Amino acid sequence: MKRIEFGHDWVRIEDQDVFGFGAEAAKRLFARRVFGLPEIASAVIEPSSGFALLRYRLQSSSPDSFRNRLSGVVAGQHGELDDHKLPVWSGNDRIALHRWNDNISSLQIKHSGRGRLTLHHPLFKKDPNKTANRVKRALDSLPGVAAVSISPLRGNVHVRYSAEVEPLSLVRKAEAQMLPGLIYHPLPQHKAVGFSAANVNMLLCTAGHFVFPAMIPLASGVLLATRHKLIRQAATSLIHGKVDVPVFQSLVVACSVATGAPLASALGEWFGCYWQRRWRKKVAVETRELLDEALPMTGRAILVDEAGRENPASVSELNPGDRIKVGSSELIPVDGIVVFGEALVSEAAIRGIPGTKRKRPSDDVFNSSVVVSGSLVIEVRRTLAQTESAKLADSILAMTAQLAGDRELKRKEHGMAQRSVLPTLALAGVGWATGSLHTASAILHQDWITGPFITLPMQSFQGMRESLRYGALVNTATSLPRLAEADVLVIDGDYDALLAARVELKSVHTGLKDIDTLLALCASVAVCLGDARAEAMIRICSERGLELRELDSVALAPGNTQVVIGGHRIGLLEQESSPEQPGQSLLLQVDGMDIARFTFGFSTLPRAAESIAALKASGLHIAVVSSQSDEAAQDIALKLGADLSCGGMGSAERGRFLRRLKQAGHKPAYLGKYNTVQELVNDAHVSIAMGGVFDDDGSVDIFILSELMDPLPQLQAVGREQESQVGAACNKVILPNLLCIAGAFSGVLNGSTSTLLANVGVSNVDQHQRKALNSRVSASRVNAAVPRLVATDSSLQRLLASDAGYGRQSGWTPVYAVDAE
Repeated sequence: MKRIEFGHDWVRIEDQDVFGFGAEAAKRLFARRVFGLPEIASAVIEPSSGFALLRYRLQSSSPDSFRNRLSGVVAGQHGELDDHKLPVWSGNDRIALHRWNDNISSLQIKHSGRGRLTLHHPLFKKDPNKTANRVKRALDSLPGVAAVSISPLRGNVHVRYSAEVEPLSLVRKAEAQMLPGLIYHPLPQHKAVGFSAANVNMLLCTAGHFVFPAMIPLASGVLLATRHKLIRQAATSLIHGKVDVPVFQSLVVACSVATGAPLASALGEWFGCYWQRRWRKKVAVETRELLDEALPMTGRAILVDEAGRENPASVSELNPGDRIKVGSSELIPVDGIVVFGEALVSEAAIRGIPGTKRKRPSDDVFNSSVVVSGSLVIEVRRTLAQTESAKLADSILAMTAQLAGDRELKRKEHGMAQRSVLPTLALAGVGWATGSLHTASAILHQDWITGPFITLPMQSFQGMRESLRYGALVNTATSLPRLAEADVLVIDGDYDALLAARVELKSVHTGLKDIDTLLALCASVAVCLGDARAEAMIRICSERGLELRELDSVALAPGNTQVVIGGHRIGLLEQESSPEQPGQSLLLQVDGMDIARFTFGFSTLPRAAESIAALKASGLHIAVVSSQSDEAAQDIALKLGADLSCGGMGSAERGRFLRRLKQAGHKPAYLGKYNTVQELVNDAHVSIAMGGVFDDDGSVDIFILSELMDPLPQLQAVGREQESQVGAACNKVILPNLLCIAGAFSGVLNGSTSTLLANVGVSNVDQHQRKALNSRVSASRVNAAVPRLVATDSSLQRLLASDAGYGRQSGWTPVYAVDAE
């Protein structure tokens, strides 16, 4: 419903259809129309409240005449400004527009002329270190700008520029920096920890213990009433002949009440809630930091129109079919397809493959990827929540949000806590027999139980975070431990990607003798190829302990990669390929002279055979199942190095095979393509899917983002480490709990003081886990295959100083051959 209010020099218009969220085009059209009136000085559009506030300055016309003309303009009965006279802004954000000569700006132009410009914005005053400095850096980089300074107290940015600079270009450049930058991921929404009952019990018990002793019976009654669910669980356990955690905790409450000291139990309850809320907050913060680091998203884009003009734009306003330009060191803000340009792009987070990829026209690119070198013009396919990056982030948020309520994890927590129940009860019985009920209460209030309940979820998140850096998404808290428990890996032999061979360096032909320096030099440039040949060269250097050289500059062109190292121009030219030589051979040039030719070929065994060999060495048995004949399945198993094979197996037969393995006492893991693994999730001990695109809906346990098995041995190692790491964390309570026992038998501690001392141990567990979460995965573990970059050394200088073998390909000999190595 529309509502219009008039003031002395303002007009306020309410209309959710025009000014609310999602009406970007309507807001922009409104601004073009109202600023067609010369009296309009500024306009504020507030989408959250659905209104626009116009301020005007009357010149010669009367207020009634102005209002009539304003009504006509809003209705579209008069002229409107050209769209290019308006700045770009995000339609869902609050915007203040100001008239500046014949143009409109989101900045207030307080002074202009004679090579000087003063820009004002509230954010320059509110957050100068972030916003104003970003504008300053952007303007400083422009030619013709002499100086840029900031006045944070007044919220101004002052610009001095030369006469040939168009001031409007400076204003538009500054406005572009005001568009939303990095989009920060939300915090996962854990189930809230209820403190109400714990706070009431603490208040009543503290008052009864220290102020009004007559309140202790009331406090005890309220304590028992608020723990009625726990007491019912304990009764159910006793009926079934079990003495478990609920029984133990109920006895602790009963002992506190019986000794007239309910404060001890109230303290334990309050601390339990505190530690639960504390780990959830920590995991939530770490999750957002992980997503912001691994899957960064930007709200800015450079829109390229049909005439080739470049204009800043908000990602929220992009539509499929629009074209944007992304330059070097910039985030790709959309999912799309390359239509022009060539660049190196790092997409490890979203594709699960380390290193960079060379992107050319017709190649797919993805949101959250980074252009390392070069520039691309991209046609938009998907934006914001529809991108693969956003879907992956949603899956990670969903997994961490479920940690507090994961049933399998809770069973494991109770199982670990259960180990301390009978020993503690037995020790309390001894204390009661040799001392008093107060002695037993002090012993019962030591805390071996809280540790597993905070360690396991935090350790599960740690494992999920490590897995993501290895290129895999873990969907449940217990997926990695179950992978570690698996003793049989069943592989889908119909998944062709598992039989793909690895590209290897086959030979080097040159007239030079220093093969190691040649290999390091070629690998340093080959990194810019962004394909399997680059991986082959890096692997060779890693095996030989060689270090790559730092690149001073990079120039990419089709079939030609040029870099500068130590003042020399090094080039890699792609030559004709053959069926035996994947991709093209590479011709290495130094300062325009041919120096060596590198040829490549396929490995004899599939790439997956290396991962399978590592898994077998860890104790796993490998089985291949296929819908093909027994002979074909046996051939696949032989290539992969599997222990056994089964042919003629469709989905139903595979399900029965997995169930028979489980009935025989095995714990089978199943690995295959996503759509086939989905059908067997319930039959496998742990399900692992692989895929070239992210289409996981959370139904499988582990989703490997690439079509490579490479991460699987690393994931198994992470899962096996979790058990020892959980044990190490829980052991931090040993000393405080032993002191509780000693204090109880010596009569120094009671239930309340024992609770306080025991929670020192729980604090040790919490600090241990926080320290682990604050640490990052070791770079040597994640990037073990990438040699270290070093500056140009003397061996390279000697090679470049020699002209032996330059340009005489007819005299080159193979100085490196894979068969001879």
